[in-house]
Amino acid sequence: MEAARFPAYLQPLDAREEEARAGTPARTARRLLSRVDLLHHLDAVAGLSGSAPLSFLAVKIAGLEEVEGERGDVGVRFVVRGVGEALNGLCRGTDIAGELGPASFGVILQGRARPRRRQRQPG
Repeated sequence: MEAARFPAYLQPLDAREEEARAGTPARTARRLLSRVDLLHHLDAVAGLSGSAPLSFLAVKIAGLEEVEGERGDVGVRFVVRGVGEALNGLCRGTDIAGELGPASFGVILQGRARPRRRQRQPG
């Protein structure tokens, strides 16, 4: 009988909390920019906005006081890192994501979104 092996990214919660305790920053392979770098990019892209559509999305994480009360500082860092990774994972190739503060992120959205097709209503 062969033993099943779990992929490396499937770690028990304790291992992920240890990683958070070690101070792993909220960054992924496609890294999130720092606040300063994000604002520099925004300034540069805004100069081009006359020829290309531009939007800015700000995301603030609410409810971290409850997380800190239940899980402590490690839980807060875990939540913030998870939100940053999820946000970064949802970005398109032209978008630029970064940290704005300890519990907030910003995304520079360049270009137009593809228009959604309208669904015909029956009848």
